[in-house]
Amino acid sequence: MQSVQGTTVYLGVFTTFNARSVTFDFSTWMASLGAGTFSVSLLRPGDTVPYAVAGLSIVGTLATWTFDAADTAVAGYGKAFLSYHTTNAMDMTTDFNVYIAKNSAPTGDAPPGPFETWYQQMLEATAQAQTAAQSAEEAVQRAEEAVQSAEEAAAEAAAAAEAAATDITLHNADSGAHANLYIHAGQLAGTILGNRATAEGANNTASGARSHTEGDNTTASGEDSHTEGVNTTASGANSHAEGDGTTASGARSHAEGLGTTASGSDSHVEGVGATASGARSHAEGYSTTASGQGSHTEGSHTDASGTFSHAEGIYTHAIHRAQHVFGEFNIPDTSTATAGQRGNFVEIVGNGRNDTRSNARTLDWFGNEWLAGKLTLGANPENPMDATTRAYVDGVVAALQTLLDALDVRVTELEHAAPQPPQPTQTMVLGTGLLGTATLG
Repeated sequence: MQSVQGTTVYLGVFTTFNARSVTFDFSTWMASLGAGTFSVSLLRPGDTVPYAVAGLSIVGTLATWTFDAADTAVAGYGKAFLSYHTTNAMDMTTDFNVYIAKNSAPTGDAPPGPFETWYQQMLEATAQAQTAAQSAEEAVQRAEEAVQSAEEAAAEAAAAAEAAATDITLHNADSGAHANLYIHAGQLAGTILGNRATAEGANNTASGARSHTEGDNTTASGEDSHTEGVNTTASGANSHAEGDGTTASGARSHAEGLGTTASGSDSHVEGVGATASGARSHAEGYSTTASGQGSHTEGSHTDASGTFSHAEGIYTHAIHRAQHVFGEFNIPDTSTATAGQRGNFVEIVGNGRNDTRSNARTLDWFGNEWLAGKLTLGANPENPMDATTRAYVDGVVAALQTLLDALDVRVTELEHAAPQPPQPTQTMVLGTGLLGTATLG
């Protein structure tokens, strides 16, 4: 027997034990949440506190609960709880009803199947009514007998469905002579169908016109919406939700993964705990948020609130129009501009840690760039506007100095090798007399 949320599982007769068991497959929970511990608790009729059942055996991802004396000690309706606990506190729980009969079931043939027997009887009754139309009195009599037989078959089918926890029921979605018939598979109780909507699985609601729901405890309330999985909701028109605990509330939105929300129109979200609330936004990863119009966020705990912005990495924030932020723990733009306006920077690279935010690089809208470290180039410049390295400049300066030194040496050599011009003679007559003449050179 396989249990489904929203159904009733028959544990057996009062004080009868070790006669029945139910098997649960928790492979989907393990795939979504990782390794963990599976447990079953039972709240018996009249009890106020559930207790952990003793007859639980686990092989791989299959857990089998064999009902013991304590489980069937109290007759009536109770409730069972399935729990899956992981080391990182990501848990999953669900529940279903249980029933312990007061005494043994009556002997005889097993009740007919919930769909096959009832539907066959309906066909036979219709054929009999058509044949009996030749005789008015006989036709009326046979029609009344056929209606009574159909009602009895339907009651037997409902009882069998509750006991076996599975059913296939032909459901009439419209009223009138030209009714449209849709197949509803699973637990009928608590299921709501909208106009031309279909539902299958357990405890699902397809209330939107032309909507479709499947799985366990899913809701498709938006027109032309589709939901599947476990605890998913597609409330936006033309929306689609799948996975576990996802919500697609925006028109034409799509949500998938675990605990994600796509509330913006035409938005898309995937991953774990991510939110795409901006119109035409996209969020992916773990606990990311894309709230800006046309924004995109990815990674872990990133936020893109600016219009058409993009945030990626870990704990990064892109808060202004067309801004791109990546890395880790960046310092957000301090501009006072709105989310729909340009901020100070078109791009920010964060290099912070969880205790201190910092930026490795920023680029403003004028093309000015700031670096927290050094800029290293690997090629020599070829064009006038090319950037270069300090080593290249030092090399050019050294080469020029060598040329200047060589030039100084050559000039000195040329000066020494040149012939000396004759020295001019200058004569000055100081006077005549006994002393003679003096000549100054």
